[in-house]
Amino acid sequence: MPGKGQGSFGMTYQQKQSTKLTNADGSSEPFGKVIARTLTLDLDYGLSGRWAVSVGMPFMRNRYTGDDPHDPRGFPFPNDQRFLDDGQDHGGWSDWSVGLRYQWRKRPFLVTPFVAYLQPSHDYTFFSHAALGTHQRALQLGVHVGNWLPLPWQAMYWQAGYAYTIEQSTRNLDHAAYPFLPDDRRVNHGALSLEFGGNITPRLGAHLLLNHTNSYGNGVHAPGDFANPDGSPNFNNIFYHDQLLLLRTTKASAGVEYQLTDRYQLSFDWGRTLRGADAHFWDYETSIGISRSF
Repeated sequence: MPGKGQGSFGMTYQQKQSTKLTNADGSSEPFGKVIARTLTLDLDYGLSGRWAVSVGMPFMRNRYTGDDPHDPRGFPFPNDQRFLDDGQDHGGWSDWSVGLRYQWRKRPFLVTPFVAYLQPSHDYTFFSHAALGTHQRALQLGVHVGNWLPLPWQAMYWQAGYAYTIEQSTRNLDHAAYPFLPDDRRVNHGALSLEFGGNITPRLGAHLLLNHTNSYGNGVHAPGDFANPDGSPNFNNIFYHDQLLLLRTTKASAGVEYQLTDRYQLSFDWGRTLRGADAHFWDYETSIGISRSF
């Protein structure tokens, strides 16, 4: 937690690649290639010794190449979705966020509950491999716990966290362009994380992170729910599958942080998907960032 009136500005560039989609049973299929690039601007500010607020503004630039594009022009009803899976880069601001956290306890370990609100920055296309997001407002509730290890491992720490994200219902996505929108359906997501790290030198640190995400709600599975009982396409489930998929993913990553000066810090992370269901399988996710404290 930053002190009162203290905080940091940060900028992080991430690139990740997916060449496989996973089905409900965990099997995977090639579908082409998605390259997703994100530049995120972050602000973290201490309101007091226990309260802090954070803001995140990601700008994305994505590209899909392959023989299985999402083409909204092929759906049997009018819509204002653009065709983005044309092998070209498409960019724009994604979902902005603002969060508030509170340091509830310091003994026997740190306990920090938090809440965050996510809002799409504009009315972007969501039916696309190269989409900027799922175009849903969301409320996230969670808690982090952790502490430094006792002697003689006092240079190492552990941290665990859980976040539950309540996504916007499909009912609230309705407007005249989508006459066949599904009934009031909502898929929320729970994410459990576990991190170990420590100081290698006074300026250099390293960490390992494991993250598991699971979905809950009246959603759909791929590809079984993309067809009606008579075998015809279920266009509602297909068109809104990114909002409705009951995904499961497990990811691992490792990273380092280097303190350039008293105010500036560099960071680097590399990770990938270990297993998944109803989700993109990310071959790699790499990021580099710099932050300045004040």
